[in-house]
Amino acid sequence: MNRCFRLIKSYKPIFTVKRSFGLIDPLKSKETVEENLYVNRQERDTLKKLLKQVKQQLDKDHEENEIKDLKNIFEKFGVKASDELIKDIRGWRDIHH
Repeated sequence: MNRCFRLIKSYKPIFTVKRSFGLIDPLKSKETVEENLYVNRQERDTLKKLLKQVKQQLDKDHEENEIKDLKNIFEKFGVKASDELIKDIRGWRDIHH
């Protein structure tokens, strides 16, 4: 029996639980809020930059496809389309639509 008591006395828990008594440090809370605001702001700015890059790439891809389609239409009717002609047609379309 003494051996059991010695084992119990020498037992050290693997995990310890810290208890909070409902007291919140207002400075730590404010610091956490400010940190969250900063991180959110950084994430928002990064996402805006990423969205801008994606839009630019989509616009570039759209422009390239449009030019290619116009050239194909002209080739279909045997007209050699120069870059200036394509530029003028796209400009005309932008003005009237």
